[in-house]
Amino acid sequence: MEKTLKVLQREFRAPRARNPMLLIADGIAIVGSGMIVGRAVELFVSERLYPDSITVFMALGFFIIAEKSRLYHGGFFSPGMPLSPQEEMRRVFYIIIGLLTIRLFYFPEFPNFVPLAERYQVPELCLKMLLVYLPLPFMFFAVTITRWLARTMMLHCRIGIVPVAIWGAGNSGGLLIEILNKSRYHGLKPLLIIDDDPAKTGSKIGGVPVVGNLEDNRELVTRLNINHVIICQPLSCVINNIERANSCFKHISFVGAIYDFPGSVSYLHDIFGITLVESKSGLKIKTNIMLRGILNVALSLVAMLLLAFPMALIALLVKLNSKGPVFYVARRLGKRGQEISILKFRTMFYNADERLEDLLENSPEMKNEWSTNFKLKNDPRVTRLGKFLRRTSLDELPQLFSVLKGELNLVGPRPIVEDEIRYFGETYDLISSVNPGITGMWQVSGRNNTSYAERVLLERYYVMNWSPWLDIYILIKTVLEVALCRGAY
Repeated sequence: MEKTLKVLQREFRAPRARNPMLLIADGIAIVGSGMIVGRAVELFVSERLYPDSITVFMALGFFIIAEKSRLYHGGFFSPGMPLSPQEEMRRVFYIIIGLLTIRLFYFPEFPNFVPLAERYQVPELCLKMLLVYLPLPFMFFAVTITRWLARTMMLHCRIGIVPVAIWGAGNSGGLLIEILNKSRYHGLKPLLIIDDDPAKTGSKIGGVPVVGNLEDNRELVTRLNINHVIICQPLSCVINNIERANSCFKHISFVGAIYDFPGSVSYLHDIFGITLVESKSGLKIKTNIMLRGILNVALSLVAMLLLAFPMALIALLVKLNSKGPVFYVARRLGKRGQEISILKFRTMFYNADERLEDLLENSPEMKNEWSTNFKLKNDPRVTRLGKFLRRTSLDELPQLFSVLKGELNLVGPRPIVEDEIRYFGETYDLISSVNPGITGMWQVSGRNNTSYAERVLLERYYVMNWSPWLDIYILIKTVLEVALCRGAY
């Protein structure tokens, strides 16, 4: 046990470096994107509209507001639980727009816009607002990307990873360990499991050892410098164990109903000592639905215009590569379980269904894999070109037509076949209440490398916690996942 803990502890170098690394990433993003936009605008208007000193001032302002907004894992000098990705993006956006608004009104050295307005025949105020807010999208995406790069680098270099103890060796604890071990975002790594059941002591869950009860392991927790515990127990046990945990850990989190609570859209309120939890459904807000519709149509049209030539080239290659049609029509279940037809570039041989029947009859291993995942990792029915298209997800580009028809969203639950409904149980009614999507939580969270239980959890999380910011986060992650060809086959 001691040897195992020492091996695990090697993965936790400089856990306090996490927030300084994020701060450096934010500084590079704000200053770098501000200077690049400033130089680009200067070429067109022959005016220095964005002095470097103002860009540096914006970066300092961003650091101060971001620290107070919990963008540095709860506290800069005491990192704890991070915000959800979509909430982090939302706060980054509003901090930048707030700083640019200050820039609009309170910096008198901003040049006189009268000559520029006369030259381009634009109202002076409109021109000023356009030029002031021009860096907004560049700064926002720069911060998002550099934070992702910083977290990825920390994971590969094994620095800035915060060790946590998991209290509870049940199903919730095991699922949480599986998620945290795969997560590139949270920066939390389970080091040990605390559990009062002596029968579980010495066992491992997801490679993490169960060390026994808290009282017998206080010295071990202190020696391993674990400041954060996550209690994964029923609520009645959590209430009893919070006081015990409070005497040993700096940060205490607890997992209540891991499947049921929409945490990222919930807020705590205090009414004279009574703690209330407020939750709201983003899918019931009309402005959100309208924004989603605009996002679907606008991005789909832009993508189809930009990808028209590559799609035509892929269609030609599919036709030349093997006998059969260019497109494959997949029958899937859409909103409320209605059957829809989804277009994909054909990636299999023309007699794929016959080959599948032969494979399942002659190979018990493939039959078991098919019944579990409805996919085969090494599928002999897939053509050589099809393997490339699947790995890069280019076979799914024709689904943009389904988005314009209103049958799919850009982001949503994964379209499934009827045989998969049994895996969702009662959750299917909730998940099928929205259109499925080309991409979604499953696609950016390990894709085919996730278990079906985790898929159901991810799809449920998406519907329960939906917001436009979650869609934007998933779209950015999708681009990164496709570029790296992770999890697809």
